[in-house]
Amino acid sequence: MKTANLTLLALATLMSGCALQGGDKDRAEQHTQIYQCAGETSLSVTYFRYAGDIDRAMLGYEHDSIPMHQVASGSGARYVSDDEQLAYVWHAQEGEGMLYRENGEAERDILARDCQVDK
Repeated sequence: MKTANLTLLALATLMSGCALQGGDKDRAEQHTQIYQCAGETSLSVTYFRYAGDIDRAMLGYEHDSIPMHQVASGSGARYVSDDEQLAYVWHAQEGEGMLYRENGEAERDILARDCQVDK
């Protein structure tokens, strides 16, 4: 059942991500990764790389698909939600990641930690 849920989550995220693509000249390279996190949490992240544009991602968390864009990071790749009010941040590096929300007081509410690429 868990495998079926992950498959559906990945498919839904991939389909949602298609909305991020423009015409043929703007087509993105894309790949999807499933992450298993502490506490039985799983995430699906579809990464998009556009020629001459910032990288984007579509993150599947619980029952939401969250469009994100890459921002500067000291290490790894850091993506923030396009909707600034949601304040989601996905930070990934070398097959590991963490999802959190910034609460406006320079503090993080961690939603998923110790996320590893599911192999």
